[in-house]
Amino acid sequence: MVRGLVQRHSTLVFIKDADFVVRAAGHRKVLEQKRKNVHAFVRGTDVSDQWSESGLKNFEKLGKGVQLSYNPYKGAHFYRKDTGEVVDSARLVVLKSDRTLWAWEVKNAE
Repeated sequence: MVRGLVQRHSTLVFIKDADFVVRAAGHRKVLEQKRKNVHAFVRGTDVSDQWSESGLKNFEKLGKGVQLSYNPYKGAHFYRKDTGEVVDSARLVVLKSDRTLWAWEVKNAE
């Protein structure tokens, strides 16, 4: 894996044992310049080759996934769209081409 470079393009990306990262300096720069930059991302193990749409249905047996989001103007963290709770990690994350982010077994920040 090469860090910082696009690895591939896909309509679905599956990340196992995901951590949600927001770089403080990049976040500050967005607030100061009111201009987007890449400073927030999901880090974990890419298991996209092992999963598919049908694999996602099997994983949903663990419980309904929750939609997550990140907005630098709301704070320096990822959060649950349904409750607004800050999240740190999740067992499985699915990034979809419609720019939505879904997660299972989410761990909220303490």
